[in-house]
Formats: sequence, C-alpha cells, structure tokens
Amino acid sequence: HAGPGRWEDLGSPDKANSVTAMASWNGSLYVGSGRYRLAGTNLPESANPNPGGRIYRLRPDDTWEQVGELPEVEAVGGMVVFRGNLHAGSLYKPAGLFRHEEDGRWKPLVLPDGKRVVALGLFNDALHATSYDNGHVYRFDGTAWEDLGRVGDSTQTYGFAVHRGRLQVATWPSGRVFEWLADTWADKGRLGDEKEVMGMLVHNGCLYGGTLP
Repeated sequence: HAGPGRWEDLGSPDKANSVTAMASWNGSLYVGSGRYRLAGTNLPESANPNPGGRIYRLRPDDTWEQVGELPEVEAVGGMVVFRGNLHAGSLYKPAGLFRHEEDGRWKPLVLPDGKRVVALGLFNDALHATSYDNGHVYRFDGTAWEDLGRVGDSTQTYGFAVHRGRLQVATWPSGRVFEWLADTWADKGRLGDEKEVMGMLVHNGCLYGGTLP
C-alpha cells in the first residue's frame, strides 16, 4: 500500500498461481506460494499448472529471494513466527509443518495425529492451528500437540483472532465464530446467512469477520 488509492506492484515471486501466506519476521516480509485448486470452488481449474510450496523474502530493493522450498508441499498454508522462528504449513495433503532453521533449511515438525495444520495463530505463548481435515483446533507448546476438541458441529476450522483476551476461531459449514473458554468452545453466533467464515481481525476494539459464500 503506497497511500490512499495507490498500490505498488511488487511482482510475482513464483510461477505458481497464488501467494497464499504472508508473515513479517526480523524486519522483512516473507510470503509463501501455492498452486491454488480452483476446481474446489466451483470454478474451472487454473490453467497454470506450476506447483508452489516455496518461501520468499522481500529484499530492500523490492526484489524477491527464495529462502526455502517445503518438501512435497503444493501450496503453503499458514505462516507465523512462533518463539522467534518462522513456521509454515501445508495447505493440501500431505500434511506438514516446518520450522525455519536457516535459509534453505526447514525442519519438519510433529503433527497432531497426522492432521493438516492450516491457519496458524498465537495465543498465551502457544501455537494454535486449524485443520481442514476435521472441525478441531490444536495447541502446540513447541514439543507436543493438544487437541482442543471439535468446534461445535464444524467439519473444518479456518482462522483465528484474539478479542478481549480470548481466542476466537472461524468455522465451516455453519458460518459461526466460536470462543475458547478454557475447556470448551462457546458459540458466538452466525455471520448473517453465510456458511464459511474465513479471515478475522480486531480493529478499534471490534471483531470483524470475512466470509466466503
């Protein structure tokens, strides 16, 4: 963003059809690439067959440098800084979560029961993850995962926000947001008549949610 009504084009870091994740780390912008499967959204499949799964860093001269390629990853899912290290997961199968060790070297980490961890978020010094494989949320302490249970009647969980000191999670197919109450998920209500809550963000003390119909 370059000011009101102005956006500067930073080019495409990768041949894949999407930039699927972003994170700020150590003063630099990092992005992950992905071959997004449009066929799953009732649209024709993309004519671009190039897989993603690579991580890029924006240089001071606004060019991109590759700092990793996640093995067997077609599209990067979530990306977040946890305990000083950049972490990235796989959007599609096979499931995977990786921690940046140094440029070009990413360490694979343990997964919760082999499930995909897609949206990644931080809360109370723990990494939290949604999954497209079921409607659960998982919490990672850096060594092991804890299953926080199924979120309502959801079959997939999509994203996080922290509002008034409590963790919120977005869901599908009920179009509802749920709040974690230490040992259970509380229903915060449905967003209109929608089925899928995607991104959420707190702005000026209010929680906002975006949907995909």
